[in-house]
Order: sequence, then structure tokens, then C-alpha cells
Amino acid sequence: MVKYDRFGSSFGTTAKELYLELCDKYVWDKSQAGKFGEQKNSYAEMTVAGKPIAVWIILYSNLNPPPPKKKSKWTNKVEIEKGIITQTYNSGTPMFSKRIGNRVIFARQQDKRYIFAGVYERKEIKGNVEIFAETSDRYP
Repeated sequence: MVKYDRFGSSFGTTAKELYLELCDKYVWDKSQAGKFGEQKNSYAEMTVAGKPIAVWIILYSNLNPPPPKKKSKWTNKVEIEKGIITQTYNSGTPMFSKRIGNRVIFARQQDKRYIFAGVYERKEIKGNVEIFAETSDRYP
């Protein structure tokens, strides 16, 4: 398993811990910390310095597969080297965000630490699949 480490370090062991760790640094809205964690979307939209952004922290993906017994409504495939993230809805009605724009994305690795995946933007929706392409490997 390849480890990605764009910031020179990994972050937190929980999505909420990571989000709070970066709130002061990036002036993110601390009141949204409750949106991050197990059985949460781990996604928040906000405005920073007059610009809309979204923070998405991916708990399970090909970098850190869910436990065998965990049934998920969606599957995430993170391909940092290709600059692509794909989210596939496996059951139910897809919950695609209406927001178009940049997402600051972190993904958990098998060591349970999070890495910065990049800044991505939704490029396409095909049926039950949402495709994101990298717009920057740096934030802010």
C-alpha cells in the first residue's frame, strides 16, 4: 500500500479530530465538527475569506477498506496519482451535493491516519457515480 503525504505529515486518527486540528489553521467553521465521524457524511460546506469551500474527509476507500461486515451505501475510490476520486452509490437514492465547486479532501489510510488528497471539483455524474477531478495539490 502506497502512503501519500503531500503536507509532509499525516493527521489525526478520527475525522472530527482532523477537522478540529485544521480549523484554526484554515479558519474553518468549528461548529460543523459534529458532521465528521463514523456514520456521518464527513462533509461540510462553508465560506472562508469570502469564498465557498467544502471539506470532505473520506473514512473508507480503496486506501482504507471498510470492515468486512460493514455495509455501506456508497464506495469511494481514491486515485491520487491520477487526480481522480470516484464515489459510487451502492443502494438507495444517491445523495449528490447540489454544490458545485472546490472540495478540500482528506482520506484515511490503512494506518488510520489521514492524508491530504488534494483540492477536487466534481466533473461528472453518471447514473449512481459521482466523479471528482483534482484542481490543485495544495491548499489554501
